[in-house]
Amino acid sequence: MKIEVAVPQKATTKVKGDLLENIAKKLLEAQNYEVEQEVRNTGVEVDLLCQSKTNNNKKISVECKAYRDKKIDSGIIDKMLGVKSRKKYAEAWLITTSSLGKDAKGIMEELLEEGNCDVHIFTPEKLMRALVDTNVIVSIDIPKSKVLNNYSENQIFDEVLLVTPKGYFWAFSTSKTGKAELVLLFDATNGQMIVQHELLYEVQMLDSSLTNLEFPSEVGISSTNNSEEPCKFNHDYYLKTLDTGVKYTHPDKNIINVDDIFIYQDLQVLNEDKEINSSKIIVKNNEKHRLFIFGNELSGKTTLAYNIQRKVIKNGLIPVYINAAGISSSDIKKIEKLVKRKIIEQYENPITINSNKNIDEKIVLIIDDFHTIKTNNGSTVKVINILNEKYSKIIFFSNSSRELKLLIDNDLNDALSSYDFYKIKELGYKLRDEIIKKWVSIGRDETIGDNEKYTRTIELANTIDVTVGKNFVPTYPIYILTLLQSFEASSAKTLQGSAYAEFYNYLITQSLGSIGIKPTELHLYFSFLSELAYFFFDKSTKEISETELESFHVKYCENKMINSNFDRLRNNLLKSKILKEEIGSFSFNHNYIYYFFAAKNLSDHIDNENIREQVKKITQRLYRTEFANIIIFLVHFTKNKLVLNGIINQAKSTFSEINIATFSKEEFENINKLINQEINIFIEDKKVEESRAEELTLKDKAQGNETNESNDPAIKYDEDIKELWSRV
Repeated sequence: MKIEVAVPQKATTKVKGDLLENIAKKLLEAQNYEVEQEVRNTGVEVDLLCQSKTNNNKKISVECKAYRDKKIDSGIIDKMLGVKSRKKYAEAWLITTSSLGKDAKGIMEELLEEGNCDVHIFTPEKLMRALVDTNVIVSIDIPKSKVLNNYSENQIFDEVLLVTPKGYFWAFSTSKTGKAELVLLFDATNGQMIVQHELLYEVQMLDSSLTNLEFPSEVGISSTNNSEEPCKFNHDYYLKTLDTGVKYTHPDKNIINVDDIFIYQDLQVLNEDKEINSSKIIVKNNEKHRLFIFGNELSGKTTLAYNIQRKVIKNGLIPVYINAAGISSSDIKKIEKLVKRKIIEQYENPITINSNKNIDEKIVLIIDDFHTIKTNNGSTVKVINILNEKYSKIIFFSNSSRELKLLIDNDLNDALSSYDFYKIKELGYKLRDEIIKKWVSIGRDETIGDNEKYTRTIELANTIDVTVGKNFVPTYPIYILTLLQSFEASSAKTLQGSAYAEFYNYLITQSLGSIGIKPTELHLYFSFLSELAYFFFDKSTKEISETELESFHVKYCENKMINSNFDRLRNNLLKSKILKEEIGSFSFNHNYIYYFFAAKNLSDHIDNENIREQVKKITQRLYRTEFANIIIFLVHFTKNKLVLNGIINQAKSTFSEINIATFSKEEFENINKLINQEINIFIEDKKVEESRAEELTLKDKAQGNETNESNDPAIKYDEDIKELWSRV
């Protein structure tokens, strides 16, 4: 497979270069760069100069070489390095249609050995892959599948991406006689076969390696008629499906998209003690397929929905993404109109698709955020029934808050009786490793060594394990990635003991910042949440009603002598996912937020006698997970001797009846008596990756058997103290 820039026989090399620059410009613009062509400064000439839209300090010089029979020599690489050094550009790229010569390869190998990752070579294969990934062209697999209907793999002699003044084309030289004779031409932007005589002739007359072959318009292959034209997302919508929704920063890549970080999460099969990986969701033609997938806030529902959409379109189906907030009527005509409108918004050839008589059989409805549907209960049931009758392939995504309602609503249950129900699980140890591997490989997938990747993955995984604790932080991808991002900006020295609390502070600040809370406003939110967390702690409760929350807010404002709008504060705390509301009750969305602010309040008032007494009581009850975690955060906020001495004294009293080990001869003799058989240890010869995978699988199984502390009842800090041995 190769790429050629084909121009008229007498065209200048500049015409050839301009064509390659134009397609390179499309590739770069798809990656969020502003591109300037043919930059001429004093003593410096650059084909393309790129400015990052998100980083004003990042400029990239790009050289484009449209060679066919000539290889890239070392002089071109030297020139690139000279321009980069002289103008102090962040990176230098070479986009070429030919391979590197021996000397050029040698220079690149030296640069990689020196750890210089600022020079990138887009060889033909890498360039074509990038063009497909950014949706500039379709994968060669689409037209090739049609060619293989009439020709075997051995009868295809050449596969070429032609970049021409007439457009971009996938060309296949074929024959059934053992010698290349015919060229089958396909539009590279949609995979449709070219059958127009005039266009075929014009492409054949261009200067390419295929010029002397025949370009027939009728070769026995069914040219793609309008009703069977392959579906393709329009460029803007395709980029939208790759948007992470969060601006991640990474040292080795400026713009992170979904493909850089996506992994398939596990799904719990509801009402069954089993799970499947979401990669197993396969929607096929001529098959009924109905799923209902629940997920908590920020669990990755929409990312999974978009990924399924990009995956399903490759099967020749028409996946249509709809946010349920746009469904406000059970009128069938309005529903059909909504589906057609979404096809127009999402596809490059909407008129052709909407005119297909068999469109309903191929449509896969992906309805996201079902919990936001505008219709009332009765109309919602009608909507589902209409969709069930019209479409055979439907996938719903909904917040977990809707799960209980489905269980108790008989009409909804009946309407969804043909659906399989799943729930997105948090990432276990094994999947955390997978997402960490993707993170450390971003921007370095072709240069990072296996040992470095393995070592860095384990280092970050251990840090993640400590930070998320036992139900401190949800392990959904967005939280893991946010922590990884914060670790990149931290040194190893900051990852000691209670200093991990800084990362929880980072998560909270990020959550508030994501909804537009200004840095100057953070103090108000932190102060309110600190008082609210202490209220929960002091009252031994995990949730309060809206009336109680509003009453608390009134008292808070009176005590602080400030004016604060309750509705705005409540809405912002819900929107930022700091608090959550379920069936009219408000609570902290995650355990770490409650522990963080409860400890902060205790620290702020540690000189208050009542607070000091409460701290003493919880240090005497560290066997309670809630109190132990509050103390961990409290140690971060204060070094008051009351706290530290309380922990030390509690540790001493726990083992007060046990003598300190002296490792005397008598003690060792007693230990040896316990050994009554020879110990045999067998060490299997395994790769480290295999051992790591087995270890993580065991940890995932063990984690599945643990009890979630969030299900425990509220605990009083002055409860009767329990003896350690009574719980063993």
